[in-house]
Amino acid sequence: MLIKVILFYYHCNIVLLL
Repeated sequence: MLIKVILFYYHCNIVLLL
């Protein structure tokens, strides 16, 4: 569960960087 939250947050950061 926590892993999904971390992956989602990390994914959002990547999108923002792009």
